[in-house]
Amino acid sequence: MRAFGARVAGGGAELVVFLPVATGTAACANLADNGRIAVCFARPRDHYSVQVKGRVLELGAADEGDREFVERYCAAFAQELAVVGAPPSTTLRMTHWPTRRVRLHVERLFLQTPGPHAGQPLGAAPAAGGAGGPAAGRGPGHAAVAVPGAAASPAPAGPRESPQVARPTELRLEDLTHCFQGITPALIATCSSAGEPNVTYLSQVYLAAPGHVALSRQFFNKTQQNLAENPYAAVHFYDPVTLEAYELELRYLRSEMTGPLFDTMAARIQVIASHTGMAGVFRLLSADVFAVLGLRRIAEYLQPRTGGEPPVPASPGRLGELRSLQVVSDRISRAACLEELLGGALGALAEALGFEHSMVLLLEEQRGRLIAIHGHGYGEGGAGAEVPLGAGVIGTAAERRRMVKVTGIGAELRYGRAVREQLAQGGASLLPEIPLPGLPDAQAQLALPLLCGGRLVGVLAFESRDPMAFDEWDEAFLQILANQIALGIDRMQDGYEDEGPGPGAVPAPPAASRRSRTFVFYRNDDCVFVDGEYLVRGVPGLILWKLLRQHRDDARGEFTNRELRLDPGLRLPPVKDNLESRLILLRKRLQEKCPDVALVPVARGRFALRVGCAYELVERASG
Repeated sequence: MRAFGARVAGGGAELVVFLPVATGTAACANLADNGRIAVCFARPRDHYSVQVKGRVLELGAADEGDREFVERYCAAFAQELAVVGAPPSTTLRMTHWPTRRVRLHVERLFLQTPGPHAGQPLGAAPAAGGAGGPAAGRGPGHAAVAVPGAAASPAPAGPRESPQVARPTELRLEDLTHCFQGITPALIATCSSAGEPNVTYLSQVYLAAPGHVALSRQFFNKTQQNLAENPYAAVHFYDPVTLEAYELELRYLRSEMTGPLFDTMAARIQVIASHTGMAGVFRLLSADVFAVLGLRRIAEYLQPRTGGEPPVPASPGRLGELRSLQVVSDRISRAACLEELLGGALGALAEALGFEHSMVLLLEEQRGRLIAIHGHGYGEGGAGAEVPLGAGVIGTAAERRRMVKVTGIGAELRYGRAVREQLAQGGASLLPEIPLPGLPDAQAQLALPLLCGGRLVGVLAFESRDPMAFDEWDEAFLQILANQIALGIDRMQDGYEDEGPGPGAVPAPPAASRRSRTFVFYRNDDCVFVDGEYLVRGVPGLILWKLLRQHRDDARGEFTNRELRLDPGLRLPPVKDNLESRLILLRKRLQEKCPDVALVPVARGRFALRVGCAYELVERASG
């Protein structure tokens, strides 16, 4: 359960913790039976955590003299959570008075920050009346207890008999989908066979099957030891929208290290690991499967909202969404070229379904990278951004050939960076964090692989600042659209060359400019710079260099897709060469970085190179 405030006593050998009466009845009963207690203090902004273990010396009602301290703690706690996105109007509703005062003798201190050092002792516990430990005003113990907003969560004090079947309940796991999004950290409490409790934070609670959940395990050494001795556990998890709290009574069944469940949970960990430069280091060890023996809402965890409940945003309903799906599908089927297909699809997704930020990235197989060729909602720029396979949500979806969704990205990255700091302190060699394309403040990301006949074409990616932007229904119909887009891209890549008029009005050529441009081509990586600034690389770079040289040497202005495909110097693959997407990327990069030069469609499979400035071509072996 969650405690509200703690202070050092007994010259540093004791700790006083305050437990709300409304939610602490079971915990106090456990303490009266067993007398052992574990308290975890965590700093939300960076996951720095310490666990205190000891024995209860006194259990009684808090008085009015304690109330001011508890109220100050709650105000500071609300401010701390506001830093990570939780509104004070909700956190201040957590029931925190009246409370029970628990005085305990501190026996041991442990580092609990996520990482390889989690569970390590922090030094000898202080003797009664002596200095040291959390009372001494130095070291991690003091920092964790003293920081405003530290969340204290005593574990159950001892093993109790648990039923072998789920208790009757009006609640169903399937009704708590928000709680399984991983936005608000959950807590797991376990107990050894000797009655010693342990409590720690969880990265993922996953709805594995009816009546079963899976918990992610990256570290949790003491938790695993306890479960091996005593398979029962209690988990508290929270609805990130309402902050209502729920308790799961669990019985450990098995650990899965392969298979669909493991792969789904591991993908989320891989996304955060790649973002924070810990790919292959920070990883899922197992998906621990538990039977759910009991589920309850923690009554009176929140005080009633003043002024009534806020209105629930109107939903377009399933029929409205299906009609929107029809609109998007119609635009895909009517597209005359690849650029029209991508622009129409992403624009319709924004207009009809409210997905304001989306992008399509296509696979460049030779380099093992995904290249962004079209986006919606990001303004100018972004074309040509590269994502390595396996990096972030986009690269992970491509590498695993499966949909990947990450919610509460800010919290996940804080968790990942806490692990990174622990690894770095241990001397681990880590890669730098990878900046990836998209919103810098995204709170939800969804990426779907574009597959055609089992072959990866690219990735369709969505982002939102709303952590709850994507639900199961969104995932289902976006997968349908992803399949249609993949088929459309594949059809367009086959090309219709030299067959007549193009898809619309021909843009005007760029206006003549007095400036002179210098293009530099580097042969070692087929990279082109213009006036000292990166422009494009790879096959698009080879194409641009060919066009500019023939324009300079032969005064050519028009070209066909067919001749590009037949030119061995461009090193296009013989089948499914993605030429259309490479030309789109080159056109966009020129618009962004060098508008004096433009690729202008003049007919299907035919385009013109329009140059509005003087230019110089320089070729170098490497740069």
